[in-house]
Amino acid sequence: MQLHYIRTKNIGMNRENLIYVPMEGELQNRYEVVKRELENVPGIQAVTSANQNPLMIGNATGDVNWRGKDPAAGILFSKMTVGYDFERQWA
Repeated sequence: MQLHYIRTKNIGMNRENLIYVPMEGELQNRYEVVKRELENVPGIQAVTSANQNPLMIGNATGDVNWRGKDPAAGILFSKMTVGYDFERQWA
């Protein structure tokens, strides 16, 4: 049931139309040029950036505390660095 939930949960975007391209080396330094070129390709609706695959969970920390938090609660907070237009691309 958990796998079915993960595979079918509406995450606010069509998973079938997402391409994630790790950018390394010189390509990473030229992101704005790459973005402009991709935006001119017919069929590409949007281009944005993130420091990790948005469909993967990473960079999580469990070392967060607050007054009243149950010490046994295993809560993870994930963070992702994204481009200024990231949220618009997912809407």
